[in-house]
Amino acid sequence: MTTTEELVASGPSQADLADALCLGRATVEKAIAELRQLKALRSFGPGERANRCYPIEDRDLLRQIALGG
Repeated sequence: MTTTEELVASGPSQADLADALCLGRATVEKAIAELRQLKALRSFGPGERANRCYPIEDRDLLRQIALGG
């Protein structure tokens, strides 16, 4: 990102996402971990809030992934 402002999507739990998408929680957890590995979502350091918080690290990459690219 080019600004110092961090974009954060905060809200549903992984269980809520799994229920809404008719997927297993492990599948959702794996997908979120993969987005963090790809640096589309920011990873958390020790002691940082991680529950129901999905900070976007690279908005353009996340958009490409969402569009199937």
